Amino acid sequence: IYRRKYWNAIQGDQIKNQALADIILDGQVTHGAGIRLLQEVLGVTVDGIVGPETLRAINTADPARLYNDYKERRRKYYHALVEQNPRLGVFLNGWMNRLARFDDYPPSAGSSGPSLAGPITFAIIFFLIKSTS
Repeated sequence: IYRRKYWNAIQGDQIKNQALADIILDGQVTHGAGIRLLQEVLGVTVDGIVGPETLRAINTADPARLYNDYKERRRKYYHALVEQNPRLGVFLNGWMNRLARFDDYPPSAGSSGPSLAGPITFAIIFFLIKSTS
């Protein structure tokens, strides 16, 4: 299900930077608007489809800047959802906690890279995705 519905939708096999693929996949799984938010950040046509234009923009962007800008765009998206519909406020802490599991990129001093320890689920999913392809 994850491969067909989410990984393939973001063209995960074609994204050169794994940290970007991870956070983009998380955005798509979490709120379905992940591709549109990504396209806004990239400044490409916002159509919700990772086609050649979006994929080229992902793979030619500065990975650290795109990663951090996309993470911030998602943060703002969650807050806007709650502002538009205050009843969704009960989910805000969970959304923020999930997003916080993605360390800022580039890694801080002493870190070996963006932490995927938080989204351990994705390590399992990626193993399953790769092993079934």
